[in-house]
Amino acid sequence: MREGICRYIENWLRRAKQAEQSGDASFSEDDFHAGLDAFFATNGASIASNLLPLIALYGGGEEHRANPLSEILKRRMLWRLGADMELEEVLDAVIPLMDSCTPATAFAMKTAMGGAASRDAAGTLWESTSLSEYLRKRKDTPPYPLIRFRYCHGGFDAFRLVASVYGDVRVAGDDTAEDLKAIADGGTWWEELYAAERARNWRDCFAKHGRPCPPQWCDGELLERLRRSKHAVVREAVDRIGLPPAPEAD
Repeated sequence: MREGICRYIENWLRRAKQAEQSGDASFSEDDFHAGLDAFFATNGASIASNLLPLIALYGGGEEHRANPLSEILKRRMLWRLGADMELEEVLDAVIPLMDSCTPATAFAMKTAMGGAASRDAAGTLWESTSLSEYLRKRKDTPPYPLIRFRYCHGGFDAFRLVASVYGDVRVAGDDTAEDLKAIADGGTWWEELYAAERARNWRDCFAKHGRPCPPQWCDGELLERLRRSKHAVVREAVDRIGLPPAPEAD
């Protein structure tokens, strides 16, 4: 299946280049969608079975610099494939990948989820009724990988969505250490987990540049408090936070 997708991408890019060189204006957006639909319908796999191989093929920023048209095509294919699937079907396929995904894989999954959410005529994933319904149906057995993933990549919009299922948003703040402390004060697993995941996100962002996370974004006292949480899912999230880099020498 992976090989079939690769051949399709190569053939499509070759056809697009030929059309550009020959000035063939009949090669249109409709051709793209028709060709993609035909491929997904005839490559011997269900629509859902194409999703994970396509996600695995997405290379992200590094690959984009080398083969930009290929990566753009993969993004459009992911969106289109997601739009042909129910959001629940997309989520069931990608949730097992969420706790150990690379940035490129995370972007590919978000693209497919966005395509599926567009079926609800939602402006954003957070406005998707399908996503709210997915969480509500699993309220007693929370899909923790999905919630962690959305907290990390979606910020306060994701928190508001989860809060609409499990309780209320008590804090109007956003993403500073003081905001996260105030949110964690609620003591529920979903509030404390948000504080842990956002602290991890900030620390990772600064660590990429070899810099310690400033106190206004990363608070050691908060992390120690979360490390002693009564909720195992929160303690596990804090344990995944890497040690901060050593301060730069003067």
